[in-house]
Amino acid sequence: MTRTAVPATRRLLLLAFPGVQVLDVTGPLEVFALANRLAEPPGERYALSVVAPEAGPVATSSSRTPARAPTAT
Repeated sequence: MTRTAVPATRRLLLLAFPGVQVLDVTGPLEVFALANRLAEPPGERYALSVVAPEAGPVATSSSRTPARAPTAT
């Protein structure tokens, strides 16, 4: 039986800026989260974080419930 090495985890930061369209953040987040779930061999390929220029709520283009994201470090 051949063992396949698990690739290194890649850190992805998704930027949420004031006026962002919610789908522009959640779409890529869902794609990479699905890639993690379907990965063979099992393992986290992508460490996902949503970040913003400033700490606190981020108003979206729809002006609905603001998203809260930490700042990048």
